[in-house]
Amino acid sequence: QDIVDKTIEVIVQQDRLGKLTEGTNTIALKLSGHDSIIKVHIINGAVMSINLFKGTTNRVVGNFINL
Repeated sequence: QDIVDKTIEVIVQQDRLGKLTEGTNTIALKLSGHDSIIKVHIINGAVMSINLFKGTTNRVVGNFINL
């Protein structure tokens, strides 16, 4: 549950900063000491999906945010 809460916190924070855009957003960060990727898909201002992956990626789709 802790990782889910932290993931949502990061997404909300980036939204408040105006960094999220329509479509796919890829956020690279360290989460609980691990390299992580959060993918957030937004349509008409609403979050349609959230995916969290351990590790890094070279495949960047859409808006990329490096924290």
